[in-house]
Amino acid sequence: MLPPRVFRSRAIRVVAIAVILGVIVVAVRAPVMDRYTSWRAAKMSDDVLAVAAGQSDAPYEYVAAWGQRLDAHARYAEAERVYVRAMELRPTDPDTWSGYGRSAFAAGDWAKAEAELRKTLDQWPDKSDARFVLAALLASTFRLHSAIDQMQAGLRLDPGNGQAWMSLGELEMRVGDATAAVNAYSKAQALEPNAQKLHSYYGAALLTAGKYSQAQAELEIALKEDPSSSNARFDMGKALAYGGKPQDRPRAMQELNRVVKFSANKSRAYMEAGRIWLRDGERGNAIQDFEQAYQLNQTNIDMLTLLMKAYTDDGRRADAARISGVLARAQKLTDERGAILSALDAGKDVVSGLIHLGRVDRDLDNNVEAGIAFEAARRLDPENQEVARELMVKPPKARL
Repeated sequence: MLPPRVFRSRAIRVVAIAVILGVIVVAVRAPVMDRYTSWRAAKMSDDVLAVAAGQSDAPYEYVAAWGQRLDAHARYAEAERVYVRAMELRPTDPDTWSGYGRSAFAAGDWAKAEAELRKTLDQWPDKSDARFVLAALLASTFRLHSAIDQMQAGLRLDPGNGQAWMSLGELEMRVGDATAAVNAYSKAQALEPNAQKLHSYYGAALLTAGKYSQAQAELEIALKEDPSSSNARFDMGKALAYGGKPQDRPRAMQELNRVVKFSANKSRAYMEAGRIWLRDGERGNAIQDFEQAYQLNQTNIDMLTLLMKAYTDDGRRADAARISGVLARAQKLTDERGAILSALDAGKDVVSGLIHLGRVDRDLDNNVEAGIAFEAARRLDPENQEVARELMVKPPKARL
């Protein structure tokens, strides 16, 4: 018989080993069971999974899988609610948190989406998909530089995401950094050469960056893919005109005339045609085109500047003075818009800033942008009565 001291010592070791083995078994068994439960959920039909996930004692894997199904089926409001339950069951899973933020954003519940996405990134800063969704939300609320920061951070984590590079290119163009946009679109093209409209976007960025020959090559492909694209056709007209080759002038005018004939946005084509006439020394024809552009859009700074100078050079001082007053108003509104965007990027009073932006855009005849700003404010603050009133204001009919 063992002495009591030896017996106690061995008993302690046996208990200790049993505890350690128990921990190991649980640690190994848990992920195996998780995988098995996830596999079972993946095999279930939507109807069966909905019932299984709705049980009060449903495992996390069923609930999370049902949230993902709803998300994939664009049933975002329902997905939101299911993701909340999944988060309660397992608050340490970053995929559920980012899934909730994504579905809340898609459902139009932007205030909750932003709050949860920021919480997600506070806990898991390497969650690239959460950064991409937050970037989309920020861009949708005109916080463009903040959106670019999030998109760039996400791409450092996931540099092979071609769609994200395309989105970054669009954002860089919106803030006026064509060189950065060219870089983003070139990476998108290397990753997803057949992405829809990529050639058109890339061509526009190259044009704005002054790379006219490269722009023409991209825009030629864009027009073959979609001959009805007025944006690609307009940019092609500009690229041909700005390239400075005399042999390209006839086609440049032809493309711009097609935009005038078939596009709803005719003012920009008249303005560019007027530039070509000016370069050819045909001030009278240029003035006619600038006046056509003016009748359609009285807030374009470039067009107003060109028209005022053309009137001045033509000795029409009274007309130049009239346009000077219109230009001063447009410049004041444009500067005000820039200040609002800077304040939004700084995160200052976002809802009231969006309302202010919508009003300024409406004064600038940017009625589409105005509507987007008011709608963004509503999604951040659905109960805001000021936003509700602005959304009821009917924009003036577009000049044709």
